Amino acid sequence: MTKELVSVITPVYNAAKYLKDFLRDIDSQTACNFEWLLIDDGSSDESWAILTQWEAQRKGKPGRVHLIQQSNQGVSAARNAGLKEAQGDFLIFGDSDDRLSPDFVAAYHHAIVANKTDLAFFNLRLVNPVGEVLGFKQNLPGKFNVKEAMGNILRQESGAFVVSYISRRSLWRDLEFNPNLSFLEDEELMLRLLTRAKETIFLPECHYDYVQHPTSRVNAAALADYQNGLAAVQAMAQTVAGMEDKHLDGWAQLRQLDLLLPLIVLTWRHKEDRQLNRAYRQDFLKAYREAIIPAAARRRWQILAFIIVWRLKPVLLAWYRQV
Repeated sequence: MTKELVSVITPVYNAAKYLKDFLRDIDSQTACNFEWLLIDDGSSDESWAILTQWEAQRKGKPGRVHLIQQSNQGVSAARNAGLKEAQGDFLIFGDSDDRLSPDFVAAYHHAIVANKTDLAFFNLRLVNPVGEVLGFKQNLPGKFNVKEAMGNILRQESGAFVVSYISRRSLWRDLEFNPNLSFLEDEELMLRLLTRAKETIFLPECHYDYVQHPTSRVNAAALADYQNGLAAVQAMAQTVAGMEDKHLDGWAQLRQLDLLLPLIVLTWRHKEDRQLNRAYRQDFLKAYREAIIPAAARRRWQILAFIIVWRLKPVLLAWYRQV
């Protein structure tokens, strides 16, 4: 049996409705040499009581658990609390409203060790709350150096979901999630993490069910979320600027376009946001000039740039009614 320890970090916030299923998945893991850190982020429901009762009754179950309770500070702060306490050689993250395959920890650990990489990424299975498969978050498979992996993520050919990878804990020295970010915070962190790595591998395997809840953050994005996402993408652009690669810079600008467009639409709908809208339109046109846009999407972005240059507000609002 391996002596290497895997630390798994899970924030918990008002997750009582889903938590028992998730804890059963922990107890069903085939791996044994892991520690599971569960951070209750000031829940106001029964989450903490469920955690403490489960801990008291799990004698003989695989791995060991460490429960942490703190005031509500947000998901990034909760993950950071776990990072400070983690003792493992490797790090994995999981979310308390998702579901895990029994080999979740074992498969992630095997992949990073067998392939001798700094990070190993996996696909995610998208399911609804009753477990029906809705689709997959798939990566471009293969071994990639740091710049290649960054390019794949910026072009969204591969994901950087916090629950989709295992990393060596040595990469995380003095590194943590930005507590001011709550949208795309995992991608922003990933680019910073990659600057410390040498090689990565993306595997076409699934060991994690990413449950799509109707009220989840990704299904209810609003103006503040897009603004927070823009801050994350701007931070990502700063990170790749240090790589001195014009292609990475151009792809980072394309990601900014993806966030600026809904911000322009949303602020155009509200007359009180005129100054903000003007600033977003200026930022959009600057990013458009610097972005590397795939040939297949070039015509679309040319039309959108024309609409924004000439302030064809009704056209854009009609085009993006769903934002």
